[in-house]
Amino acid sequence: MPDLLQEDAYDNATRLYPGHQIEMDHAGNIKVAPLSGPEGGGREAEAIIQLGIWNKQTQVGKVFSSQTVFRLPNGAKLLPDVAWMPADQWTHTDEQTSKTYRGVLVPAFVIEVRSQTDNLSELEDKCREWIAGGVQEAWLIDPLTRKMQIFRPNSAIEVMAGEVANGPSFMPGFVLNLQPIWDD
Repeated sequence: MPDLLQEDAYDNATRLYPGHQIEMDHAGNIKVAPLSGPEGGGREAEAIIQLGIWNKQTQVGKVFSSQTVFRLPNGAKLLPDVAWMPADQWTHTDEQTSKTYRGVLVPAFVIEVRSQTDNLSELEDKCREWIAGGVQEAWLIDPLTRKMQIFRPNSAIEVMAGEVANGPSFMPGFVLNLQPIWDD
């Protein structure tokens, strides 16, 4: 778990690198990454639009964008491409946590979309970090190979290559059409 010096280093990195994504893993290692380009951003947008439409229709949760910092119980601070949490979890979030990344806040579901500049093994490690931090399911969508990996606690990684992905059991009715993400 990161100590106070690493927490300060994270805060400094966010000030030193505006316009970048700043993340910190459970060990306190800080990663500075540039923002997505138009192609990657378009693919992320497609995933967030589809999840957002489902969420608006069902009104069962809250959707978050890639600009949201989630602080996990192990101290990691990660930014998902897309995240979702149940409405009851969000309504029980205290004000400080909902307004800053200081408090622990763990989404139930995360989507990571690989862009041309992303290292696949680093994204796989990030999905493992999400799961270790309490996320119930994480999807790693790789448009470069047209495959998707599904990460769950205490389960082997599931790889699928279809054009439609059915959401986790705790998100009934959510279906992600991968075709527009593959073809963006």
